[in-house]
Amino acid sequence: VSCSLTCGLYPEYLDIAMKQRALSEADASAVKKRKAVKRKPTHFVSVRVDAKEIVDKVEDLQQKIIAVSPDLEQCAIKPIKLHYSLVVLPLEKRDIPNALRAMEKGVECALEQLSLTEPLEVDVMKVATFGTRVLFGGVSDESLSVLTLLNQELTKAFESEGLLPTTKKGKGRRRQQQQEQQRQTQSNHDEEEEEEEEDEQ
Repeated sequence: VSCSLTCGLYPEYLDIAMKQRALSEADASAVKKRKAVKRKPTHFVSVRVDAKEIVDKVEDLQQKIIAVSPDLEQCAIKPIKLHYSLVVLPLEKRDIPNALRAMEKGVECALEQLSLTEPLEVDVMKVATFGTRVLFGGVSDESLSVLTLLNQELTKAFESEGLLPTTKKGKGRRRQQQQEQQRQTQSNHDEEEEEEEEDEQ
């Protein structure tokens, strides 16, 4: 079973995206330079699930659950909202244009690496859970690697625009690179000293 890829920027818990607002060059520059502060998520980028076969199976499963526990009807997600979240964002209205550009850039980078010759498909293989609160469709390993790549490229793009705080993983990677550079510099320095000692002898 597959679902098509439709990436969009959606206000959390709503069906449609905010209308884009024009920003002046000064505003755009200020947004990019502004340090990201920890705020509550307001938007997310997702892969919308709209394949009829999946939607029908989800509706059938929901009805079976509701038949056993009627109180859970209020928890059922409408088919139009079915999706796989890729990135969660804390945005202000003025951030939307930059976020849209970053989203397009991130998706393009991911699709270039995937070298697709046909539309992207995500294979839904099983029903899984997040704790005791959420049921979701578990995907195949191959599909998971695709979604992970999309997440990574989108995260990079949003971080480059100052719309996401730098991840701890990113900080760790930079620190590791700095330490490696320091070790390499020290190694080169030690080699130079050894050569000087040999010359003196």
